Amino acid sequence: MIGRILAVSLLCVAVLAGSAAAAPWTFSSGTRAGTADFNVVGNDLVITLTNTSLFNTAEPSQLLSAVFFDVAGSPSLIPVSGLLTPGSVVVFGTTPADSVIGGEWAYSDSAGTLAPGGANYGVSATGLDIFGPFDRFPGPNLSGPENVGGMDYALLSAGNQPLVGNAPVTGGNPLILNSVTLTLDGLPAGFDPAADISNVWFQYGTDLDEEPSYLGTLIPEPLTMTATILGLGGLAGYMRKRTRRAA
Repeated sequence: MIGRILAVSLLCVAVLAGSAAAAPWTFSSGTRAGTADFNVVGNDLVITLTNTSLFNTAEPSQLLSAVFFDVAGSPSLIPVSGLLTPGSVVVFGTTPADSVIGGEWAYSDSAGTLAPGGANYGVSATGLDIFGPFDRFPGPNLSGPENVGGMDYALLSAGNQPLVGNAPVTGGNPLILNSVTLTLDGLPAGFDPAADISNVWFQYGTDLDEEPSYLGTLIPEPLTMTATILGLGGLAGYMRKRTRRAA
């Protein structure tokens, strides 16, 4: 009987966990911290990239500029849209009324030879010798050449002080405070971002050789954790009743 209760509890955990359609990744190191939320909406992969550091962005090497990752099955994805995440704004530039910043971000599915960790997929506000003008998301060119070179529209930290730091991050370039949402189309049916997204790297600055990158960690989803607690809680309750009856 105990084995049956355990099996049912674990089945509930598996069913509830399997229904998840989001995978948040995070890292924190010194003055740098970020999150990348991978969500599935229909056949779309929606990536929300946020510079969560509470420290000031004092120099370009503290700008979160890209995230790289691997996708199980290597599907061919198409960049659909790039938007300011609600609550984020462009500083030292004009915040688009429609929030479209796609023309300043790019996507690649062949970044592996250069990207940190050999990750094949990536989205970026800067070239990094990987992304070019034909890799951009749909949207108007908001600043400079029609490309993703330089640091324009990279992500300032949540704790940024706009007038504190060197010239490139205190008015020399339009920058985003502090999050973007980028959508890619073409996921296969049944795609689970918690299982099918891996090797997530957060990239800073504009140079892969000179600027830091950080390997992210997948955060267990609350739904999964709740399911586990409920399942094991049910087993524990059964065991307490059984113990009392035996006494």
